[in-house]
Amino acid sequence: MTRFFRLVFIALFSITILGGCSGTGSISTTTYTMTALVGSTPFNGGICIAVYNPTVSDDLAITGSTLSGSTGGPPQINLNILNWPGGTGTFTLGPASSMTFGNYVASASALTKISSTGYVIITSMTPSMMTGSFAFTCDDGTVISAGRFNARRY
Repeated sequence: MTRFFRLVFIALFSITILGGCSGTGSISTTTYTMTALVGSTPFNGGICIAVYNPTVSDDLAITGSTLSGSTGGPPQINLNILNWPGGTGTFTLGPASSMTFGNYVASASALTKISSTGYVIITSMTPSMMTGSFAFTCDDGTVISAGRFNARRY
């Protein structure tokens, strides 16, 4: 049950952070982005953040969200790495029960699609930015491929 609450916390935290951002804030929508293919449909997240939480099992959450005006929201891709060691590398994604997983939220009313397999590669980091790539297959067969991110670090 604790893992379920962590998953809910991560999803709600991501939506809260992205929903509270405005186009006039400190996040540049041209620098911090996430792109991918959802099946054959392009996903263009006009905002991307990476939040490290050392009090929740050294959890790193990377979220890419689309923008509607100046508000972030679905469609949205979330990548969660439990026990992140604090550096670059390749991280294997599994189901939500592993707490190192990816998910795709198509709309506010759609069910979240959770990864069954996949990976995240963090290729570079600065104190303010993290870049990398990812791909995963959801438990319902949805394929998220050719993922790239330039995330603002918090």
